[in-house]
Amino acid sequence: MKKLLVLALSLAAAPFAASAGELSYTYIEAGYSESKAEDLTLDGFSVKGSLAFADNFYGAVNAHQNKYNGDNRVEPIELALGYNKTIGASKVDFVAEVGYLGFNSELGGEDFHNDGFRVGTGIRAAAGKHVELGAKVTYTEIENMDSLVGVNLNGQVKINKTWGVVAEYHFNEYNFLGTDVDTWNVGIRASF
Repeated sequence: MKKLLVLALSLAAAPFAASAGELSYTYIEAGYSESKAEDLTLDGFSVKGSLAFADNFYGAVNAHQNKYNGDNRVEPIELALGYNKTIGASKVDFVAEVGYLGFNSELGGEDFHNDGFRVGTGIRAAAGKHVELGAKVTYTEIENMDSLVGVNLNGQVKINKTWGVVAEYHFNEYNFLGTDVDTWNVGIRASF
Protein backbone atom coordinates (compact mmCIF):
# COMPACT_ATOMS: atom_id res chain seq x y z
CA MET A 1 0.00 0.00 0.00
CA LYS A 2 2.92 2.34 0.67
CA LYS A 3 3.98 2.10 -2.98
CA LEU A 4 0.48 3.11 -4.10
CA LEU A 5 0.47 6.10 -1.76
CA VAL A 6 3.85 7.19 -3.12
CA LEU A 7 2.48 6.88 -6.67
CA ALA A 8 -0.62 8.91 -5.75
CA LEU A 9 1.49 11.64 -4.17
CA SER A 10 3.81 11.64 -7.20
CA LEU A 11 0.82 12.28 -9.45
CA ALA A 12 -0.21 15.17 -7.23
CA ALA A 13 3.24 16.73 -7.41
CA ALA A 14 3.74 16.32 -11.16
CA PRO A 15 3.82 19.56 -13.18
CA PHE A 16 1.03 19.90 -15.72
CA ALA A 17 1.00 22.19 -18.77
CA ALA A 18 -1.16 25.30 -18.69
CA SER A 19 -2.39 24.44 -22.20
CA ALA A 20 -3.88 21.16 -21.01
CA GLY A 21 -7.44 20.08 -21.92
CA GLU A 22 -10.57 20.78 -19.92
CA LEU A 23 -11.84 18.62 -17.06
CA SER A 24 -15.52 17.69 -17.30
CA TYR A 25 -17.60 16.79 -14.24
CA THR A 26 -20.61 15.79 -16.38
CA TYR A 27 -20.26 12.35 -17.95
CA ILE A 28 -21.58 8.79 -18.25
CA GLU A 29 -19.33 5.75 -18.25
CA ALA A 30 -19.62 1.98 -18.69
CA GLY A 31 -17.00 -0.74 -18.50
CA TYR A 32 -15.61 -4.06 -17.36
CA SER A 33 -14.78 -4.55 -13.66
CA GLU A 34 -12.57 -7.13 -11.96
CA SER A 35 -11.69 -7.55 -8.27
CA LYS A 36 -9.06 -9.86 -6.78
CA ALA A 37 -8.56 -10.90 -3.16
CA GLU A 38 -5.96 -13.65 -2.67
CA ASP A 39 -7.29 -16.64 -4.69
CA LEU A 40 -10.75 -15.14 -5.31
CA THR A 41 -11.54 -13.29 -8.56
CA LEU A 42 -14.83 -11.48 -9.23
CA ASP A 43 -15.67 -9.93 -12.57
CA GLY A 44 -18.57 -8.09 -14.11
CA PHE A 45 -19.48 -4.56 -15.17
CA SER A 46 -19.55 -1.02 -13.84
CA VAL A 47 -21.73 1.98 -14.68
CA LYS A 48 -20.95 5.53 -13.55
CA GLY A 49 -22.39 8.97 -14.00
CA SER A 50 -21.60 12.47 -12.82
CA LEU A 51 -23.47 15.77 -13.18
CA ALA A 52 -21.87 19.15 -12.50
CA PHE A 53 -23.96 21.87 -10.89
CA ALA A 54 -23.16 25.34 -9.58
CA ASP A 55 -19.55 26.32 -10.25
CA ASN A 56 -17.67 23.76 -8.20
CA PHE A 57 -20.04 20.94 -7.25
CA TYR A 58 -21.14 17.64 -8.78
CA GLY A 59 -23.30 14.66 -7.93
CA ALA A 60 -22.16 11.15 -8.86
CA VAL A 61 -23.50 7.60 -8.95
CA ASN A 62 -21.33 4.50 -9.26
CA ALA A 63 -22.65 0.93 -9.52
CA HIS A 64 -20.91 -2.42 -10.03
CA GLN A 65 -22.08 -5.99 -10.43
CA ASN A 66 -19.38 -8.61 -9.99
CA LYS A 67 -19.95 -12.38 -9.89
CA TYR A 68 -17.93 -15.45 -8.95
CA ASN A 69 -18.56 -19.19 -8.62
CA GLY A 70 -21.89 -19.16 -10.41
CA ASP A 71 -24.63 -17.26 -8.55
CA ASN A 72 -22.50 -15.50 -5.91
CA ARG A 73 -22.44 -11.75 -6.56
CA VAL A 74 -21.35 -8.45 -5.04
CA GLU A 75 -23.16 -5.24 -6.04
CA PRO A 76 -21.93 -2.03 -4.41
CA ILE A 77 -23.64 1.27 -5.30
CA GLU A 78 -22.41 4.71 -4.31
CA LEU A 79 -24.23 8.05 -4.37
CA ALA A 80 -21.84 10.95 -3.81
CA LEU A 81 -21.66 14.71 -3.60
CA GLY A 82 -18.38 16.24 -4.72
CA TYR A 83 -16.56 19.56 -4.65
CA ASN A 84 -13.81 20.61 -7.06
CA LYS A 85 -11.52 23.63 -7.04
CA THR A 86 -8.80 24.51 -9.55
CA ILE A 87 -5.41 24.89 -7.88
CA GLY A 88 -3.78 28.12 -9.06
CA ALA A 89 -3.79 28.81 -12.80
CA SER A 90 -3.10 25.19 -13.71
CA LYS A 91 -5.43 22.45 -14.97
CA VAL A 92 -5.15 20.57 -11.67
CA ASP A 93 -8.30 20.31 -9.54
CA PHE A 94 -8.51 19.49 -5.86
CA VAL A 95 -11.52 17.19 -5.32
CA ALA A 96 -13.37 16.13 -2.17
CA GLU A 97 -16.33 13.74 -1.97
CA VAL A 98 -18.74 12.37 0.61
CA GLY A 99 -21.21 9.64 -0.22
CA TYR A 100 -23.62 6.91 0.76
CA LEU A 101 -22.49 3.35 0.01
CA GLY A 102 -24.95 0.46 -0.30
CA PHE A 103 -23.27 -2.95 -0.36
CA ASN A 104 -25.55 -5.71 -1.71
CA SER A 105 -24.40 -9.30 -2.07
CA GLU A 106 -25.67 -12.83 -2.58
CA LEU A 107 -23.45 -15.47 -1.02
CA GLY A 108 -24.37 -19.14 -0.85
CA GLY A 109 -27.98 -18.36 -1.78
CA GLU A 110 -28.43 -15.75 0.98
CA ASP A 111 -28.96 -12.04 0.29
CA PHE A 112 -27.15 -9.41 2.34
CA HIS A 113 -27.39 -5.60 2.43
CA ASN A 114 -25.13 -3.27 4.38
CA ASP A 115 -25.16 0.54 4.41
CA GLY A 116 -22.19 2.81 4.88
CA PHE A 117 -20.43 5.97 3.84
CA ARG A 118 -17.26 6.98 2.04
CA VAL A 119 -15.23 10.19 2.10
CA GLY A 120 -12.36 10.90 -0.23
CA THR A 121 -9.96 13.60 -1.32
CA GLY A 122 -7.44 13.91 -4.11
CA ILE A 123 -6.71 15.52 -7.45
CA ARG A 124 -7.82 15.41 -11.08
CA ALA A 125 -5.47 16.85 -13.67
CA ALA A 126 -5.39 17.44 -17.40
CA ALA A 127 -1.93 16.26 -18.42
CA GLY A 128 -2.21 17.46 -22.00
CA LYS A 129 -5.00 17.91 -24.50
CA HIS A 130 -5.95 14.21 -24.58
CA VAL A 131 -4.87 12.80 -21.20
CA GLU A 132 -6.43 13.14 -17.75
CA LEU A 133 -5.02 11.63 -14.54
CA GLY A 134 -6.40 11.39 -11.02
CA ALA A 135 -5.55 10.09 -7.56
CA LYS A 136 -7.69 9.91 -4.45
CA VAL A 137 -7.41 8.56 -0.90
CA THR A 138 -10.68 7.23 0.56
CA TYR A 139 -12.01 6.25 3.97
CA THR A 140 -14.99 3.88 4.06
CA GLU A 141 -17.20 2.53 6.82
CA ILE A 142 -19.83 -0.14 6.11
CA GLU A 143 -22.07 -1.69 8.78
CA ASN A 144 -20.97 -5.16 9.95
CA MET A 145 -17.55 -4.57 8.38
CA ASP A 146 -14.37 -2.84 9.49
CA SER A 147 -13.56 0.67 8.35
CA LEU A 148 -11.03 0.77 5.57
CA VAL A 149 -8.65 3.13 3.83
CA GLY A 150 -8.25 2.90 0.08
CA VAL A 151 -6.37 4.43 -2.82
CA ASN A 152 -7.94 5.18 -6.21
CA LEU A 153 -5.83 5.90 -9.31
CA ASN A 154 -7.52 6.71 -12.61
CA GLY A 155 -6.91 8.05 -16.08
CA GLN A 156 -8.61 8.89 -19.32
CA VAL A 157 -7.35 9.09 -22.89
CA LYS A 158 -9.67 11.43 -24.77
CA ILE A 159 -10.50 10.39 -28.33
CA ASN A 160 -12.34 13.66 -28.96
CA LYS A 161 -14.26 16.25 -26.91
CA THR A 162 -17.02 13.73 -26.03
CA TRP A 163 -15.50 10.22 -26.06
CA GLY A 164 -12.68 8.77 -24.00
CA VAL A 165 -11.21 5.46 -22.85
CA VAL A 166 -10.91 5.20 -19.06
CA ALA A 167 -9.01 2.98 -16.64
CA GLU A 168 -9.26 2.93 -12.86
CA TYR A 169 -7.52 1.03 -10.07
CA HIS A 170 -8.76 0.75 -6.45
CA PHE A 171 -6.79 -0.69 -3.57
CA ASN A 172 -8.65 -1.42 -0.32
CA GLU A 173 -7.37 -3.11 2.81
CA TYR A 174 -10.19 -5.18 4.34
CA ASN A 175 -9.16 -5.88 7.94
CA PHE A 176 -12.23 -8.01 8.72
CA LEU A 177 -11.25 -10.35 5.87
CA GLY A 178 -7.55 -10.13 6.65
CA THR A 179 -6.82 -9.40 3.00
CA ASP A 180 -6.27 -6.67 0.44
CA VAL A 181 -8.62 -6.25 -2.52
CA ASP A 182 -7.46 -4.91 -5.89
CA THR A 183 -10.16 -3.69 -8.31
CA TRP A 184 -9.66 -2.69 -11.95
CA ASN A 185 -12.18 -0.97 -14.22
CA VAL A 186 -11.70 -0.36 -17.95
CA GLY A 187 -14.36 1.31 -20.08
CA ILE A 188 -15.58 4.17 -22.22
CA ARG A 189 -16.77 7.61 -21.14
CA ALA A 190 -18.99 10.19 -22.83
CA SER A 191 -18.36 13.69 -21.43
CA PHE A 192 -20.74 16.60 -21.87
